[in-house]
Amino acid sequence: MKNKRVLYTTGQFAKLNGINKRTLHYYDEIGLFSPEFKEENGYRYYTCFQTVQLELIVTLRKIGLSIDEIIRYQQSPSGASFADLLSEKKQLIDKSIQELLLVS
Repeated sequence: MKNKRVLYTTGQFAKLNGINKRTLHYYDEIGLFSPEFKEENGYRYYTCFQTVQLELIVTLRKIGLSIDEIIRYQQSPSGASFADLLSEKKQLIDKSIQELLLVS
């Protein structure tokens, strides 16, 4: 393995980013977010540079994107596809607001 001083275990990386360790395991299992290195014993190691990618995923989840939508975006990321995702989500939110206003 490369220089261990710049690598974080799953627990360390989870604590650093304020996320549950099990969430990192789940994201790895489904192919959403994987560690930079995996040892033969199954230990996962992350780099500090992966924090940016994780933060994007967490933010997209907070605004309501599904894991499948995030995976699709990651398969062909671009400014246009990101803008499209946000536009679609905004339209859904606006529609929900209008429906709620009609009910009350």
